[in-house]
Amino acid sequence: MNKKTIKKVISTSLTAPAYSTESVKTMKPELSSDTNNNYLDKGIIARILRWPQYQPVIHWVTIAVFLIIIYSGLTNGNDQKFVEGSVFATAFVWDIWHPLLAFTIIFIGRFWCSICPLGAIHAWVSRNFSMNRKYPEKFRNMWIAIALFIFITAAERHLFRFTRNPEATAYLLLTFLGIAIVMGFVYEKRTFCRYICPTGLVLAVFSMISGSELRCKSREVCKAHGEKECLTGNKHGSGCPMFEFPQTMERNNYCIYCTECIKTCSKHNIRVSKRPFAQDILKSKKVSLDESFFIHSIIVMMLFLMGMEHTAFRNKIISFIHFLGIDRNIMAIIILTGLSIAAVLSIYLLQRVHDPDNAKQRLVTYSYAFIPLGLATYMAWNVFKLFRGIFYGIYDLTKWAGLNVFSGNPSINFETLNLLQILLLLAGFMFSIWLGYRLTTDGSKNKTLNNGLLSMVIVIGVYTTAGLWILTLPVLG
Repeated sequence: MNKKTIKKVISTSLTAPAYSTESVKTMKPELSSDTNNNYLDKGIIARILRWPQYQPVIHWVTIAVFLIIIYSGLTNGNDQKFVEGSVFATAFVWDIWHPLLAFTIIFIGRFWCSICPLGAIHAWVSRNFSMNRKYPEKFRNMWIAIALFIFITAAERHLFRFTRNPEATAYLLLTFLGIAIVMGFVYEKRTFCRYICPTGLVLAVFSMISGSELRCKSREVCKAHGEKECLTGNKHGSGCPMFEFPQTMERNNYCIYCTECIKTCSKHNIRVSKRPFAQDILKSKKVSLDESFFIHSIIVMMLFLMGMEHTAFRNKIISFIHFLGIDRNIMAIIILTGLSIAAVLSIYLLQRVHDPDNAKQRLVTYSYAFIPLGLATYMAWNVFKLFRGIFYGIYDLTKWAGLNVFSGNPSINFETLNLLQILLLLAGFMFSIWLGYRLTTDGSKNKTLNNGLLSMVIVIGVYTTAGLWILTLPVLG
């Protein structure tokens, strides 16, 4: 491959729209030279990630589980959260897999995407049958994934009841499988995973906190190496399916640990290493409005959904719905969409009070300080689901084995879980305050932007106070 072609490939790999925030964050990403910190040098992780059959083997396993979930959902009846039929499909997807993602992001980022059955099928179709068209530039953002996330989260309440209906869960998975296959036929690489998948959206944003990263060891080695095998691929593997270029990569958002660059780099210039939490947020110069919107959106949505598990809050919302006369089947979609827009708009207007000329930049930049609180809220929402999922999983397995280990609904100490939720929110609050302080002080000489710390702290405090108030209300009986 000639240099002109390589330059074209490199340019197409750097397509994510972003606002420059050099006036706010001037620190450049550091590259680790500590070989003892590289998991690829030795040990079980190195052997697994360098094993050529690692992905094919694990993909066959996850695809098999994926098909079993769909089959179970279509054939084993409607559980409606307990006890009729099998709870395998709903419990595995919504009460085990989904909550586990929330609690593992902070350690392994988007690792799930490397073993995802949908992503595996999408990538296989793209490699073997695709027309390899470029994804339209105007859609190279997260807005479609955000819309899908809000819709699925809201529609679950009354419209489709995914978490209570195995058949609905199966059809949802089949729908996304169809979308992934069609996009694989039309577009190059893993376009679905980067721009459409709502689970990928959650993992992308929150993986910026992760305590691990994949990067190149030395940018100088990359620059001196003419053949960009991590992008173009070779006999050992394919080019990066997520349009990333290790030489310039400074955020975890789109790295899925697929190991293609590890296999193809003839200079062995790739590392997987641990790092302090939230380094992407502190050091990256890339920020975007779509990510900022999602950060606030997921906080207010999770707070609302937690509130609906508490009697007083739920009764107030139901009374409000009856007053407005909104159809119950679509009320959650309207409310969650409205809350998301209202939260971002309110913060934008608050920033305009301080500095009308830089309000948008301030909104986008400061929103990244809310990521720890967003993840804490997301984890708090999933605490009860995870414990319930473990119970249902054991129940279904023992029932399948002909044993009656459990009967009825799980007996869970709500007070203990409530305390855990409160502690998660407080941890997210403190982490976000610290991160906000760092964002407004590290390398910034713009006093106008620095003065936005107070407004940011106020909003973080409002979110946290609302969450703590909700968690002190009586739980639904």
